[in-house]
Amino acid sequence: MTKRFTIISGRFAFYIFALVLLSNCSKVDVNTRSSTKSYSFDTKFATLQAGVVDNNGEYLYITLLNIFTNETELFKFDLNTLEKVKSYSVELPNTITFGHNLLYATDNHLYGLQQSYLAGTGNYEVTTKFTPDLQIVGTDTVFRLDSVPPFIPSLNLRSRLCQPAAGQFARATTILDYNLKYGIRYELMDGEFNRVKTVVDTSSYPGIGFRLGVNQMLPTSDGGYIVNGVSATPTTGIDFFIEKRDADFNQLWTTTYSTPAVENIAGTIESNGYFYSYVKELNPETQIYNLFMLQHDDQGNLVKRLDLKSSGKETTLRETFEQTADGGFLCPGMTSVNATQSSSKAILYKVSPDLEIESYEVFGESVISGNIYKISDNKFVYVYGEMGFGPEEGDLRTVLTCVDQNGKVIK
Repeated sequence: MTKRFTIISGRFAFYIFALVLLSNCSKVDVNTRSSTKSYSFDTKFATLQAGVVDNNGEYLYITLLNIFTNETELFKFDLNTLEKVKSYSVELPNTITFGHNLLYATDNHLYGLQQSYLAGTGNYEVTTKFTPDLQIVGTDTVFRLDSVPPFIPSLNLRSRLCQPAAGQFARATTILDYNLKYGIRYELMDGEFNRVKTVVDTSSYPGIGFRLGVNQMLPTSDGGYIVNGVSATPTTGIDFFIEKRDADFNQLWTTTYSTPAVENIAGTIESNGYFYSYVKELNPETQIYNLFMLQHDDQGNLVKRLDLKSSGKETTLRETFEQTADGGFLCPGMTSVNATQSSSKAILYKVSPDLEIESYEVFGESVISGNIYKISDNKFVYVYGEMGFGPEEGDLRTVLTCVDQNGKVIK
């Protein structure tokens, strides 16, 4: 069993080091377009973990995790000027990650899930409540003292937080104990994080295998939830799953997507009675990524798959996509289109509601990652990293660009 976990960890290590960003932010404006700003991050390699826009579309919050020191830094940017307003450094011991999970709630507070572990004791997580100006006003700590096999300290605790209604929070947490019993714990909580309801489901993935983590949990129009994440089995390796749950966390349907490739699901969006998912798959032989979108009906049946292809190689190294006002989607990735052989560019696809590629826009030089966040119906902020700059600027910088619903830069 140890060998199997080593293989899985190696694959995830590949993802992590492919997604490096740098922290300790000092602004350097390198673009004459007012809608674009570039920032250099000095000396500390970190992954871009999460991002969210506030309720008024005025500020963007993102988190960076230093993969060497485990320090997390939370940044606040003004979306009118794209200037950094403030940052906050989280220095918990043995921090794993904020995950891809920041929540800006209806009470105009920012919530972040901080996952950590202490050798010999187990995993724990801290839900931190911030004011809009990044002042901590509350925390909720949950210890998982009995659930950490020593060879997989970072895989068994992965939670996602969402808000089904004002004054309520729901959370899904992957559970894995020393005996490799696995499942997902669902919790409904009030505004003070008192547990109102708890359901533990270990039946939805029978046999040898387990859930590596919950990527996303979102409320649905019928009062229930859509949940997705990554799973592992000895036969097909890394797959992804999508589940529909009702308001009491009862499973209505589940579907697992399995191929010989390594899949990871970026997210799922409910629209007009369908569920649309954005997915990346890695060919284990060629180490080349493919991007595709899936459309499922309201019973989890696969309706359509769209492969995102242009004139070059596509990869996606981040896990966000957004729906546009016309019902379409903006999907970020990477491509060799208009790039040198040793370089890559950011690519932003515009996809129609019936899953047809309408257009794409290409950005940047030597790009390594990209995220898209919705500001308003026809305005989005596109965030991507660029490599290959001098030490005086940091070897890597992150770029913030405002685009419309077709992915075109707003001048």
